Formats: sequence, C-alpha cells, structure tokens
Amino acid sequence: MRAFLSFVLLLAAASSAAQSQEPVTVADPAPFIEEILVTGEQPGPALWSATRNGKTLWILGMHAPLPAKMTWRSREVESRIAESQVIVRWVQLETDIETGFFAKLAAVPAVIAVGDNPKGIKLKDRVSPEAYEQWEGLKQKYIFRRGNSVEKLRPAFAASELRSQAMIKTGFGDVVWPAVQRLAKKHKVEILEPEVRMSIQVDKPREAIRRFREAQLGDAECFANSLARLEDDLELMKTLANAWATGDLEVLRRIPPPDPALDCEQLLMTLMMNGSLLTQLGSAETADQADRARLEFERGLEAVNGVWVSTVEDVLRDHSSVFALVPLGALFDADGPLQDLRERGFVVVEP
Repeated sequence: MRAFLSFVLLLAAASSAAQSQEPVTVADPAPFIEEILVTGEQPGPALWSATRNGKTLWILGMHAPLPAKMTWRSREVESRIAESQVIVRWVQLETDIETGFFAKLAAVPAVIAVGDNPKGIKLKDRVSPEAYEQWEGLKQKYIFRRGNSVEKLRPAFAASELRSQAMIKTGFGDVVWPAVQRLAKKHKVEILEPEVRMSIQVDKPREAIRRFREAQLGDAECFANSLARLEDDLELMKTLANAWATGDLEVLRRIPPPDPALDCEQLLMTLMMNGSLLTQLGSAETADQADRARLEFERGLEAVNGVWVSTVEDVLRDHSSVFALVPLGALFDADGPLQDLRERGFVVVEP
C-alpha cells in the first residue's frame, strides 16, 4: 500500500469529484476444489538463461503470493547465485511527491486517515445492504487485528484490507526475496535494485487529500465485486502458488491469475490512467498539473522493461555471470524483456 498511498495524493489533486464508473460485468467463476497450500521444502521452478559472447544471465521467474510455511530451497538457484557476481532485482517503481517541506508536515495527519470516509460516514453508508452483509461475514472470518476501525474505511480501502488479511490468514507470505538476500549474503554477491523514479508535483497536499476523501469514485461496485470473488480468488491463488512451489510452469502458463480489474487499488489507478479523474477539476492549472502527472506515470510504466534490460547489459559488460529475478508475467509476455534480450543478440533458453 505504500506506493498506493503516495499515488492518492496525485489522484486527489486531479479531481474533487470523480465520475462514477459503470458496473463491471463479472463472469461466473469456474468452480475450484478447495486446495491445501504446500508446506516443507520445495524447489520452485527451473531457471531461464540468456547468453551472449560467453556471458550468462540466469533468470528466476517470480510469483506472488506464495505459501508462507514453505521452505524454498533450490540447489540450482544457490549454485547459480554462488557462481554469479551480481544479482539484479526486478525494476521498482518509485514516486517522488514534490511538495514544500511545511506542506508535507501539515499533510501528515491527513495522510494517516487518507483511506477513511469523511467524518460521520461509515462503510455501511457507502455500499449496498447485500454487500455489507457479505462484508460482515468475511470480516469476522479474516480480519482479526483491526476490529471496528475498518468500518471507517472507504469501500476501496476496506476491500483492500480484507483481501490483505485474508491472504495472511490463508497462509500466504513473502518467501523468495528474503531467501535470495540470504544467499547473496552467504556467497558475498552484490545486489542491484534498479528503479524508475516518477516525479509528481502536488500543491496543497492537505486539501488534495480532503478532496480525495470526499470524491465519488464508484468504488462501491468494486467493493461488492471484490467480496463476491474473494474466496474463489484465494483458491486460485493456492493453485498458482503450489504450481510455483513445485516447479509446474505449465500450470502457471495456462491459468491466469485473479482478474486485476476487480482489484480496488487497480480501479483507482485505472481511473487515473484513462482520464476519468480529470473531468471535473477546479481550475485549468490543476487540470494541467494532473495531466502532466498522468503522462509521468505512463512514462514510468513504459520504461520498466528497458531499464531492466539496460541494467543487465551494463552488468554483463564487466561480469561473466549474473542472476536476475523477473515476474513470471513478464517472462510469459511475447513482447516482454526476453524478446528485448533476443533482439539484442542474446540466445534465450526457456525451462
């Protein structure tokens, strides 16, 4: 949520009253037999390789979420890390929100409550009675730490909190990156974490957050859809997590992950990127600032593949073996980073 919260400043500055989104038509999900997450020692998938001029790039396909109680131990991965001189993580998107120092300080209390409804409005006032009834049952099942504080949240934030807590309680966690960091330390291998930085200017951040809290974002629809799909999505996540753990790339290629269009955080990003949040602005200056911000985000998203490929190329000029981590979705993409490597003369071997 950290990057998402910084993005909220941009969203809020863009519009004081966003248009409601049309309801999303959701196909009936295919039924899933309840699945148990694997535990114990698991190997994970085999590696991709890309070679050029006698130098080799080893690539591990990343997937999330994964079983928290799994011990990931791949002899192939450890041996390739041990023989490598550098590990290159996948590109991280970072947002620099430009505001004055005192404006930042003034905005801190508002940032803490950025996901809350305006004072006096509860979650049940924002969603349908049917959706709220379903929320009550799922909250009792999955949200075991925050109690009634979640009732203050806007629908998008409540759905995100529920999904996050449900994933924890189901048994998902971060397994691979901590293990890679330990192996890097054990074998004294340098880690590079390339970034794409996006600079966003936001005037009057406290006012921007107030506008966001009062805006009509159409997130009640996304809230209802997210709740309706939650437990089916958890079963699908188990299937995909177990496939990664046991190295079954065919399942991961064949079965798509849960539809991101039903993710409430993705809804807000989509509204920004398609211009829906730029329709009712307070001034031409604000609209211009928001449009520049949207273009900056588009630039950042489009730059990711190029930054990663350039990073591994630069590292391979000085080293004979490099280990990299790339999301499986990018590796499966016919126009993704592997195609960029092929166009630059690398011979790519898939597992």
